[in-house]
Amino acid sequence: MKEPNASQIDIVLRHLPILNKPGFVPSIRHPMVERKGGITAGWEEHSNEVRQLIADLYEGGFVIDFDWGAWNETARQFVDVPERLENATMMDLIKLLTTHVRADRFFEGHFTSMIECGQIAAILRRLEQLRSTLD
Repeated sequence: MKEPNASQIDIVLRHLPILNKPGFVPSIRHPMVERKGGITAGWEEHSNEVRQLIADLYEGGFVIDFDWGAWNETARQFVDVPERLENATMMDLIKLLTTHVRADRFFEGHFTSMIECGQIAAILRRLEQLRSTLD
């Protein structure tokens, strides 16, 4: 599996200042609505910035085809112990980003939660460190 090149990494890293911006709102949560004749389920709408980040992750090769569900417990360890990211490899970061993006398709709000808790920014900061070794 080919790792992303420097320019692909740079495209993803341009999102880091946005994620670090005070007051950044990654998504809007629309509540469930009851109307005569039915119920509209609640749903989440990612901000334009988050939609672009996810698109850039796909485009840059940071979302790969692998059994992310089986790797989910490992991903959880990186969330529970953020210091683990200090030694994360490029492939660890790719797997983490894949897991968080793909999990959001099955568990709406997951990616937003990972932004809000700082996990996605922390992954990008580690990516920035690894990027600095490519020059």
